[in-house]
Amino acid sequence: MVKFAALALASIAVLAFLALAIGAPVPIGEAQLLQPPMRPPLSAWQRSGVETFQVRAADGTPLRGWILCEGRAAPWLLMNYGNAGSMPSMLGLARWFAHRLGANVVLWDYRGYGFSGGRTDALAARDDALVLYDAVRARSRRAPFVYGLSYGTTLAVHIAAQRPVRGLILQAPPSDATTAMLAIRDRSVPWPLNRLRPVASRSVRVALDEAREIVNVRAPLLVLHGDADTLIPIAQGRAVERAAASRDKTFVVIRGARHTDVFYAGTPAGAAIATFVRSH
Repeated sequence: MVKFAALALASIAVLAFLALAIGAPVPIGEAQLLQPPMRPPLSAWQRSGVETFQVRAADGTPLRGWILCEGRAAPWLLMNYGNAGSMPSMLGLARWFAHRLGANVVLWDYRGYGFSGGRTDALAARDDALVLYDAVRARSRRAPFVYGLSYGTTLAVHIAAQRPVRGLILQAPPSDATTAMLAIRDRSVPWPLNRLRPVASRSVRVALDEAREIVNVRAPLLVLHGDADTLIPIAQGRAVERAAASRDKTFVVIRGARHTDVFYAGTPAGAAIATFVRSH
């Protein structure tokens, strides 16, 4: 019995080694992709200095957000934050957009995130983004600017591919699921596990396939990417910018910026955003 057990363990070890050596596939689904932070109490949705709003998704899920109003004549800007983000974590940036650009800024929580209802769902979130756009367009009576950060760029690109936008601003966009996941594997997973091959589910492939979807975007485009970003390397942002059908497009390198460095006040990146918004 002892010899049999030892032989079985040795066989398992050999099979495991071979699986690593040949790059065995590892399925990656939404549970691995979407990482919402702990939800705050709904009572915290009410906050001084912002206007609250709620719309219903196609399936009835409540989607809640904030508006920072600068005036009826101000341009509108719809923000889409990154994975593990929240409206409170983006409020400082939203205030910068409002004050520096003189824009009416809309923040919203994705389903399963923050103050919105439901469970996380990458494909449903794409439809929800269009519902948010339509609500903003109905109120503003004109096309808004759309901003996306990291995972939020996937929603921003989807909006711009399906609806008219005044301009599209992307920071640190992933080009596609496979490239994004391999970059994370190569940076974060130790040897020999970094031989494993991540395989995205259909919903993850659709959600992250920006380089494919942005070929349908002809709106003015500004892409910003840090050259020290190791989570989504700058080559992915360049691939997204190249794939866009926009004739009016600009790529800005944020020197020394990592993935989470999103500070625009007094920076060349902030100046580029201000120039982009004011010239469109």
